[in-house]
Amino acid sequence: MMEWLYSRVNSFKLVKNGILLILLVMIVSYSMIMMVFGNTISSTTISILSLSMMIIATILILIGYSALNRFAKKTIEVGEIAQKVAAGSLYHRIVNIDETEEIGKVAWALNDVLDQFEIFSRDMDNSLRQIAIGRSYRRMLSDGLNGDFITLSENINKALEKIAVAQSKDEFIQKMLKTIDEYTHGDFRNQIDVGGMQEDLIGLANGINSLGVALSNVSLMNLKNGLALQQNANILEEKVVVLTNSANHQASSLEETSAALENITSNIQNSTKDTIKMAEFAKDMTLSSNEGEELAKKTAQSMDDINSKVNAITEAISVIDQIAFQTNILSLNAAVEAATAGEAGKGFAVVAGEVRNLANRSAEAAKEIKKIVETATHMALNGKGISADMINGFNKLNENIITTTKLISSVSQSSKEQEHAILQIYDAINSLEKVTAESVSIANDTNVIAKQTHQIAGIIVDDANKSEFKGKEKIVLRKKIINPDYTGPERRAIEKDIKENKIKIEK
Repeated sequence: MMEWLYSRVNSFKLVKNGILLILLVMIVSYSMIMMVFGNTISSTTISILSLSMMIIATILILIGYSALNRFAKKTIEVGEIAQKVAAGSLYHRIVNIDETEEIGKVAWALNDVLDQFEIFSRDMDNSLRQIAIGRSYRRMLSDGLNGDFITLSENINKALEKIAVAQSKDEFIQKMLKTIDEYTHGDFRNQIDVGGMQEDLIGLANGINSLGVALSNVSLMNLKNGLALQQNANILEEKVVVLTNSANHQASSLEETSAALENITSNIQNSTKDTIKMAEFAKDMTLSSNEGEELAKKTAQSMDDINSKVNAITEAISVIDQIAFQTNILSLNAAVEAATAGEAGKGFAVVAGEVRNLANRSAEAAKEIKKIVETATHMALNGKGISADMINGFNKLNENIITTTKLISSVSQSSKEQEHAILQIYDAINSLEKVTAESVSIANDTNVIAKQTHQIAGIIVDDANKSEFKGKEKIVLRKKIINPDYTGPERRAIEKDIKENKIKIEK
């Protein structure tokens, strides 16, 4: 354009010189006419001729001056606009353009170029501003642009699309980190929403959700088992107190046996009834202990399932790390290409740098997730160890219950023998004293076991209550060991027998 402008300036210089040449020719011609025809032409004719030549010369001078003045003004205006554009201001335009002049065409062409620059720069600025505040959907519009401006807009939109994808992945990864952090602090209620998530992250999100469900189920089962064990331990303590009181009462009764045989017989019968009830309670306790052992085994199996899920999460993290590495390589290649492009690639180099930064952040986030998953794996292994300890505890509890049942059976058998040997009163009294002493000892031992069981149950319940999970507030336990009015699914044989009228009890 500047070369064209210089050519037009040279053309106007030629016009100016041409006008001066014409004036010179007119002056010379006038002089020659006066020299040749001065004596033959009247003074009036000479005056008219002189006046005509002066008028023509004046008109030519005015026309040339006006054209040169307009061209100079418009050239200065074009130069001023060009200087403002060079200073970075794209919002100035040339006004009052005469399209019939060559300089007017130049002014219109310059205004068109400035319009293209302004539209392109303004839309690019708006797009980058929206991206900066998190509106990653904003793209450049090519309406009103021509040629290379359209190509540049399309290339910038491609770069913005990559930035949007990277930002979206980073947001989802932050949500995953937040959810896993909640899991590590014992809150398993939240799940990750996979809506709009990239396919390479959905597997990881589903794995974390499965981990949360598994941990929630394990915590729910631990709390149920702990509450049930706590309740049964309370009942056991109460029954042991009853057993101890009965044994003490039996001992007191034995002191009076010599004076009142009928009282001895009555006490023997009462002891027999109590031992029968104790045998029934011992059976219930055995069933409850077996159920607890089975639930502990299921807990251990759940821990194994959690480990498998964690392994799946670890593999997904490796995939994310690889993707971040590949993205970083691509951003480096893009930066090299941008550098090769020179001034035109500066904006693309900035975008490539941002993509590389996002890739590095994704890699760091994947490492952080890996650390948290390793912590969850360690906690799952600890839970499995606790389940194993629970199984051993239930086994010991079963052994103690079996021992207690045998002792109760022994008491019952002794009571029957005492009843049949009522005629041998003194021998029976001695036997009853021994049996009573054994009963007190057994009751004391059982009381110790019941207290230990109660402590274990309290620890399990406290640990479970520290976690937050779905269904925690809806846990309901039976208020009685045997409840004929319970309408839920039956897992114990004794209650099935009660409901089928095989065993009758008073409510």
